[in-house]
This record gives sequence, structure tokens and C-alpha cells, in this order.
Amino acid sequence: SLSPELALSVVTSSAQKTYDYSATTGGFDARVGAGVLDIDRMFEAALNYIDGANDNDYEGDIITKKIYVTAGEELQVGFAWLITAEEVRNSHADLHITDYDVKIYDYLYADQPIASSTSTNSNVEVVRYTPQYDGQVWVVVTQNDPIDWSYIEYDYYALTYAGGMETPYG
Repeated sequence: SLSPELALSVVTSSAQKTYDYSATTGGFDARVGAGVLDIDRMFEAALNYIDGANDNDYEGDIITKKIYVTAGEELQVGFAWLITAEEVRNSHADLHITDYDVKIYDYLYADQPIASSTSTNSNVEVVRYTPQYDGQVWVVVTQNDPIDWSYIEYDYYALTYAGGMETPYG
């Protein structure tokens, strides 16, 4: 079975792009949906995931994942999270969404990413990258601005990808 955040990430990381957008100007903030569902890619993405919980009081990298890529084959990474906030369930308080970024680097600790999604008003990030050469890339998820509000308990998150491999041998 899939948790809600994993299901959201699977759909995001496997959808076929139906329009152009700029990840640097907010990703899907101004859109509804991520494209057309691709069932084959959904199965692939559902097998390639990392999930967990984050207590929100941390600033920095929460996931670092090496993925092997093939020249000309698009890598699509989805990251989704759902927040648990006890008091918000019973009130009309404004809900602050934790700010995560997803970046792809051609080598770990590179100065600049080769692709990124840095939305601030959504609980979904998606990044697409088509490599020119076979090799490896690093996907890094970073939490920005730790949240220390007492009513926010955890974010449950999932990162999924399609178009890449866990090992260079597939």
C-alpha cells in the first residue's frame, strides 16, 4: 500500500509533461496537476522511493541520493510531503507549509545544481533532467527555514523518481 505522501510523489514523478513551466519561478504553483498519468512510469516510480518523517526543526539536507542515468533518457524526480499539525485540525489557523527544495547535481558538493525545483508555496516539488551522457547524478532534498511552532509535529515525506536506476546495471 502507498501512504498519501508516497502516492502524491509517485503521481508527480511519473506524469508526462503537458506544458512548459519554469521550476525557478515556482514549479507547479500556478498549475493544477503535473501532466498526463503514465501507468508504466508510475510502477517504476513506486519502486524507486525514499520515505520518512522530519520533525521540522532542522535546516539542511534531509535526503542525498545517487541515481544512475542514461544519456537522452529523462530523469523525473518528485518530492511530496504532508504536515501533521494537531492544533490546526481543530482551528482556522493559517497553515505554514515547510519549505523544501529538490536539486540535481552532476557530482556531490558541486557549487551549482544542474536542475532544481524551489517552490515555496506548495507541498510538491518536481524536477526533470535529461542527461547528455551516461553516468550518475545526486538528488539532494534540503529543508529551508526550520519551523519551531509547537503545533507542528512532523512532515511525512516521500521522494520518488522515474528514468534512473539504483545501480549502474539496472
